[in-house]
Amino acid sequence: MTAPSALLPRPSLPRTRLPLTSLPFFALLLSCLLPLRLDATVFTWIGEAPGSTNFSGDWSDPANWLPAGWPSDPGDAASITLGALDDFTVTLDVNATISEFLLNTAVGTFAASGRTFEVGNLARIQSGDVLWSGGTWSGNRLLNQSLITVRANSTFDFDTFDQEGTLRILGHAGATSAIFTSPTGFENRGTIELTSTFGRLAEFRVTDGTLHNTPGSTVRLATGAGGPRTWQADLDNRGDFLIETNATFSKTNGTFTNRNLLQIDEDATLSITGAGQVLTQAAGTLDIQGALEARLITFNFDGGILAGNPPILRDSTLNLAPESAGSGDFILRGNVTFNGDIHEGQSIEVQGSSTAGNAILTSPNGLTNHNLLVLTSIFGRRSELHVTEGVFTNPAGSTVRLAAGAGGERRWWAELENDGDFFIETNSTFSKTNGTFTNRNVLRIDEGATLSIDHNNQTLVQASGILDIQGALEVRNITFNFDGGVLAGNPPILRDSTFNLAPETAGSGDFILRGNVTLNGDINEGQSIEVQGTSTAGNAILTSPTGLTNHNLLVLTSVFSRRSELHVTEGVFTNPAGSTVRLAAGAGG
Repeated sequence: MTAPSALLPRPSLPRTRLPLTSLPFFALLLSCLLPLRLDATVFTWIGEAPGSTNFSGDWSDPANWLPAGWPSDPGDAASITLGALDDFTVTLDVNATISEFLLNTAVGTFAASGRTFEVGNLARIQSGDVLWSGGTWSGNRLLNQSLITVRANSTFDFDTFDQEGTLRILGHAGATSAIFTSPTGFENRGTIELTSTFGRLAEFRVTDGTLHNTPGSTVRLATGAGGPRTWQADLDNRGDFLIETNATFSKTNGTFTNRNLLQIDEDATLSITGAGQVLTQAAGTLDIQGALEARLITFNFDGGILAGNPPILRDSTLNLAPESAGSGDFILRGNVTFNGDIHEGQSIEVQGSSTAGNAILTSPNGLTNHNLLVLTSIFGRRSELHVTEGVFTNPAGSTVRLAAGAGGERRWWAELENDGDFFIETNSTFSKTNGTFTNRNVLRIDEGATLSIDHNNQTLVQASGILDIQGALEVRNITFNFDGGVLAGNPPILRDSTFNLAPETAGSGDFILRGNVTLNGDINEGQSIEVQGTSTAGNAILTSPTGLTNHNLLVLTSVFSRRSELHVTEGVFTNPAGSTVRLAAGAGG
């Protein structure tokens, strides 16, 4: 990209300009380029004031214009079309209000610092450079077809801003931060660049309205010489939006929509925090080679592709549309509300952390996981899933992991229909009032991990598949239905619960019962029940309301000096041939 002439001087050439014929020549030229009023005075820059160098000079010096004088009346027009062969600068050294302005010279620069410049009709930058360092440029219409460089705190207030060339917001050592403000939205049909020649802020603001980045156009938040880049404008991106250094989106109630390419370079971070902001990935690609960190915002993934590193959302709302299926990994921290499903090719990691604390993902209306959900931590914090209404469905081929991470508990506050893989890799709790948790494929508790289910009228159903307890399953005051499939590994420990054993479960299942347990069904072939008095649960009482047949093994024992009892309310206890009952010593009682 060509650098502005005010920053990168061109080689010095002899003081020469193309021959001029007469004033009517310039009037004719302007009439072709600007819709001048009939009573307008056309001032053409000649740069011949005494002491001028290379046709440079001040706006207010009459000797620099033809006719003599300078554009200062609301009806005047200014034409800087000098055909010089070397660089020159026209400096706006006064505030001015005119009708028309034209810059059309290959080697000229129009410069202003802290000025107010109003152009009532058309201001056109056809060729040449503008260097605007603070102040306000306003009017009816600005047409930029070349290069405008903005430094310091500058406002461009036009009814229509046709941005077809390059608009550069430049943090600079002398002018400190660069802040460009447009009170109204406009279309970018060229290039907008936020950069610096010193470690300064470069900021783009649209007070009311939207920056439309049209197809084929580019916005660059460039590294330059360092310093932050801030974007304070609603965005509708249909071109290329390139974030090459650390940048912030910071627009109160702002909406940022990508429909083509929003790219965050490696080592760059885009931060979006609070203020009712909404980021929407509608189409095209959101390519995160660096980092996207959002807090207290809404992120809508409506379509297109999410590539690169997963975005990190904290204390936010995540909306996943069906059209987003195929890509998208997300890291969620703090309290995040989730609407939609986890689609094929997507994953969600709910991550407890030191800065955001415990991580809680809440789905108000049920959730289907078509790929991968992980509850984990990068610090010793809890990680939780809450489903307010409805069921969490884990279909065949999908996975849920309650992972160890860096420590902390995992809590599951959702009814469950598991037809996929559900892995409990660390200490976890199921805690959903009136919740039902049904396994039809794989529910595995790893060695060293404990799954606890306690109170709240909860029901655990082993319907089919395998319940593989390599660690521990400890339940209290719940209902456990063993309806089918295989129970492998260590025996589950049921305390003060209801235990329902279906005939279809024959072949596997060893159980430890503590406290007061009600048993419905029989002890089937290949199964055993140990009724166990303990110090914590006290005496152990197994009650069968309607009779009980033992087809394998029943043991009454203790691990502390407590009683262990069997009660059959109605009916008979039957112990057929080949079956065993042991009233064992245990630890006494």
